Amino acid sequence: MNSDSVYKFDLGFIFRLADLTFGLADFLFALGDFCCEVSIRFRAELHGSSLFALGVLHVHHFMPRCIALSVTLHVIFIITCFGLLSELCTHEEDEKSVFQSLRKFINLVVVSLPIYFPFFREPFTDFSSKPFKLFTNTRTVLADAVIVSTGAVAKRLSFAGSGEGAGGFWNRGISACAVCDGAAPIFRDKPLVVIGGGDSAMEEANFLTKYGSKVYIIHRRDAFRASKIMQKRALSNAKIEVILNGSVVEAYGDENEEGVLGGLKVKNVVTGDVSDLKASGLFFAIGHEPATKFLDGQLELDEDGYVVTKPGTTKTSVDGVFAAGDVQDKKYRQAITAAGSGCMAALDAEHYLQEIGSQKGFGLRFGFLLGSALSTPSSAVMETHKTKVCIVGSGPAAHTAAIYAARAELTPLLFEGWMANDIAPGGQLTTTTDVENFPGFPDGILGVDLVAKFRKQSERFGTKIFTETVNKVDFSSKPFKLFTNTRTVLADAVIVSTGAVAKRLSFAGSGEGAGGFWNRGISACAVCDGAAPIFRDKPLVVIGGGDSAMEEANFLTKYGSKVYIIHRRDTFRASKIMQKRALSNPKIEVILNGSVAEAYGDENGKGVLGGLKVKNVVTGDVSDLKASGLFFAIGHEPATKFLDGQLELDEDGYVVTKPGTTKTSVAGVFAAGDVQDKKYRQAITAAGTGCMAALDAEHYLQEIGSQKGKSD
Repeated sequence: MNSDSVYKFDLGFIFRLADLTFGLADFLFALGDFCCEVSIRFRAELHGSSLFALGVLHVHHFMPRCIALSVTLHVIFIITCFGLLSELCTHEEDEKSVFQSLRKFINLVVVSLPIYFPFFREPFTDFSSKPFKLFTNTRTVLADAVIVSTGAVAKRLSFAGSGEGAGGFWNRGISACAVCDGAAPIFRDKPLVVIGGGDSAMEEANFLTKYGSKVYIIHRRDAFRASKIMQKRALSNAKIEVILNGSVVEAYGDENEEGVLGGLKVKNVVTGDVSDLKASGLFFAIGHEPATKFLDGQLELDEDGYVVTKPGTTKTSVDGVFAAGDVQDKKYRQAITAAGSGCMAALDAEHYLQEIGSQKGFGLRFGFLLGSALSTPSSAVMETHKTKVCIVGSGPAAHTAAIYAARAELTPLLFEGWMANDIAPGGQLTTTTDVENFPGFPDGILGVDLVAKFRKQSERFGTKIFTETVNKVDFSSKPFKLFTNTRTVLADAVIVSTGAVAKRLSFAGSGEGAGGFWNRGISACAVCDGAAPIFRDKPLVVIGGGDSAMEEANFLTKYGSKVYIIHRRDTFRASKIMQKRALSNPKIEVILNGSVAEAYGDENGKGVLGGLKVKNVVTGDVSDLKASGLFFAIGHEPATKFLDGQLELDEDGYVVTKPGTTKTSVAGVFAAGDVQDKKYRQAITAAGTGCMAALDAEHYLQEIGSQKGKSD
């Protein structure tokens, strides 16, 4: 053998070996998928997680694929380099052969690229079977329920000065949300610009006329695509001017060099001419893009790509998959409405998990609430007021509505009531202690302090608050009339947010103050208070016989050592399925024909509930029952009596609203919070509907043309 060719290899053999390596890769990938299925099931058990909240947790594709990829690429790399090295080490090679060897190496790398694709693929989901599967590059998650809350991104145009950082004016005059930013001081009495040609552009331009000295609508075509009514509303506004066939090519700073927007260069797309336009604000109104591509058509989407949910819930087209926030809301798109729907989705998911029986190892933590707040009733004489918007209520729904309405310069009047429904202004939150499930307060906040912050924020933006109770309304003609003992209000729009009060029983020890254990072991909301430390691993009691009692008893089994359901009759009125679910739980025990006669304190004298005296209503016998928690589940009573039948109510007395809105049976009257919500009844969902009501009211006022001027 010629010594010069001792180290020469047959590259044909090398490439045949590479083909075998690709076969090995396919085998490893198949093995990886099998290992993935087995391993992630084991990992899911270890994690004990039943709920996967997409947009909160980051999931990664499991490692077997990475192992397969690594082995394959290493083998190919070593073989190829060894072959190339053998070519280059022979004495017979010339420059042409070297280039041929390099070409073969490049070809092999190109052929290898498909192996990379499964590794670098985009995140995706598989909702076709249960448990649901969610994938990213390095992990797979199996989930019993999924909450999709990936939001929507406002579309933006790109041109010189439109970006962030040096030379850009994003968030320094350029925005994509007029409702969010339009009231900022830098836009007050300044020329503003809206880019867009649809309904959103018309609406945002109209909105901005309340703040800017002039509003320009720039559209790159010669006709708008907005509806005729929206065009008419905008184009009839004297403060709005239209620039058609226009395209912004540059944004520049103001003359004072304050680092904020000063003007725009606008190009006519027909003639090519570029003109200068002084503007302190530019708002993109060219639509939003919901982040739903990763769903790959596995959920029903509307024509704009938003997830479709069933009216009044967060349920999607796939059982067990829920959607919250802007990914399913193309109407309101506010932080507080997104937070409200997030709470709804969590509760919907929890109920779903209860239904499918996978509640083990899963628990939503909610805060428990306590406190009190008192105000002094106003001593005003009989007066008459006129306003664009009158809000009745004092909780999170009322104050959120007030904040949004005030920021829209509607100068709302708010009647917070004086001991209405025997509760201080602020509603049910004032009867609670730590609120731990309201976003923005990681350490929790006292209910009474949270209400005080609501009130302060409402007043900051110009809401006028009266500590009086509205006891009569007249919605038969416009303007609407609302009456207290000392005032009459004429309003163009009304937001009813008077809430609902949990029903309670009265017996020795059930009250507040000395000798009573209300908020010291006795509550009317298991979801709100059940996770409190004083109830952990202790015997708990639920009073009631309906679906709510069954549901709350099931919920409390996650925290208490045992849960008793006490009902004064010999049969429950709950549905069969709810009874079956509760009565099949080994931690639940039923006491029929029972009535609590007395609540007493614990033996350690800590001032908290220690037990109950339970009377059999048939025999009259009284027995002792040790319990650290007692929860009333006998229903809620919405505060709607003062309406005197002028709004449509359901069979339980709640205000009926049109699905997906806060509109009631009377045009111009809106309802928010627990007065129209008998399903979720949480502070954050109430706040969300308060925002919706304010936006609905503002749109209504624009429609009836009463936007001119301000309230008295």
